[in-house]
Amino acid sequence: MRGDSLVGGVSVSCGCHSRYKKGCESSQKTHGESKSEVYMVWKRMKSRCNTPTDKKYPDYGGRGIRVCARWSDSPEAFISDMGRHPSAEHSIDRINNDGSYTCGKHDLCDDCREKNAPANCRWATDIQQAQNKRNNRLITEFGETHCVTEWSRRLSIDTQVLFGRLNRGYSLAEAIAEPPGKWNRINDDIVRDVRRRSELGQSFDSIRMLYGFSERHTLDIIERVRYADVV
Repeated sequence: MRGDSLVGGVSVSCGCHSRYKKGCESSQKTHGESKSEVYMVWKRMKSRCNTPTDKKYPDYGGRGIRVCARWSDSPEAFISDMGRHPSAEHSIDRINNDGSYTCGKHDLCDDCREKNAPANCRWATDIQQAQNKRNNRLITEFGETHCVTEWSRRLSIDTQVLFGRLNRGYSLAEAIAEPPGKWNRINDDIVRDVRRRSELGQSFDSIRMLYGFSERHTLDIIERVRYADVV
């Protein structure tokens, strides 16, 4: 390039400026997914693992759940590995509920290779995820294993009623054979027991599930709106 072109302002460089500008533009290109649902899944996944102010952090980052380096650094890698939702009913789920969000690609992810982490994620429905919760109760009966919620759905019995009967020591077979409404016939001993458990600090939901009562019915017993004469 002629020197007078630079001095006169005809050109701004010998060509390096143009190549530099193109390089910057290329580096600033986005993945094009920022408005997609799968990108929001990735973003929320990172937030609940990395952001202490996220309301879900105590159940994720607070428990040591993390996102592997390959996925944490790149939404494109996450989308490439996981694909997109099979349906609107599916969301991200960890196969091992105590494990992290890991890709398991030891050839591409130093993080997973160093920790020997498996691929631990899948797209799952709400019912599938409910069976995978760490506080869930799995019951094997009739040659099948399901959580209580799934059994209640399959057997067409109210979930809270089923929980209550199982908590009283019934087997699943006994729980579904119990005539409906038997435990709704409250006597004074049951009323006293409900109040005693409440006074001792037992959780409201566990008391309600123990007897298969509705929230309103249980609260009325505890607050003496009903059975006020029982002492």
